[in-house]
Amino acid sequence: MKRLLISAVFAATLFASAGTAVAAQPTPLPTPEPLPSTLLESPTATPTISLDPNTAEVCDTSRETVNTGIQKFTDELEKAGTLATNGDLVGAEQSVKQSGTILIQLADDLREDATTAQKVELKTALDNVAKELDTLGGSLNSLTSLQNFDTSRLETLAKRVAEICGTA
Repeated sequence: MKRLLISAVFAATLFASAGTAVAAQPTPLPTPEPLPSTLLESPTATPTISLDPNTAEVCDTSRETVNTGIQKFTDELEKAGTLATNGDLVGAEQSVKQSGTILIQLADDLREDATTAQKVELKTALDNVAKELDTLGGSLNSLTSLQNFDTSRLETLAKRVAEICGTA
């Protein structure tokens, strides 16, 4: 879950100055700091609490779901950044929209993971994260939309999942 938050902050930072580039001559975006390599690896978070087998399985499955979805999201945002830097603002905007679609798909995938959860708190927490991913994904409709891409609510919701999964 933490990867998602950092990727979202990365995205907002990447496009923070892109808002005025649409009307003016294309301006290269600032080069963002690279994501730490540990964010691109599968987390090996070991639960700090004892989990029942179903909760452990759902937590592992949802962690993998998030890893896969965030990799796709990050790849699409990197593509958008490259396109914008090279002056293809139409292509960059399409990639931003596609990154939103990826977040919406991630939300659907998390909901699917949640259906197997026997623990009501975990199911609810995953559903809440999915709802926020839907909201965030739906908000990505232009280059300038990234300027308002706020993940603070997602961070709070993700912490709840981490607590239930014993990785907080």
